[in-house]
Amino acid sequence: MPSLGTRKPPAGHANRRHPETINAEAIADLNDDLRRRGAQCEHGRIVLSDTSMRATKDGRTAMQTLVARMQLIAALAHWKPVDCKEAILRDRGTFRWQLHRFRFSIQYYDESLEWASEDPADPDITVRVLTVSLITE
Repeated sequence: MPSLGTRKPPAGHANRRHPETINAEAIADLNDDLRRRGAQCEHGRIVLSDTSMRATKDGRTAMQTLVARMQLIAALAHWKPVDCKEAILRDRGTFRWQLHRFRFSIQYYDESLEWASEDPADPDITVRVLTVSLITE
């Protein structure tokens, strides 16, 4: 993925302190769509960190590893926020899969994946990138 450059951080970070200034409901709905539909979601991508990739491999064959990674991503569909901060945009949280604890976060980029999206509530100009990593990472 290209570097974000120095223009500005991904949208949502600065606005997290003032959710009333953004269309939080639309953003949360789009984030839910990405978590629930995974690779079938046309406005997002899912990235597994190196440690989460290793956690899904753990002595499995190539096919078993692929299935395990699909199960890990599917576990995101069942995630529920546990506190008020997680519930606003539903763009970060933690979950358990098998013996591991993971966290996820969603960032909002423009279509080139180079800069922050101007409007994370607009799926026509925003690509969501959901990153999954082990909680110890």
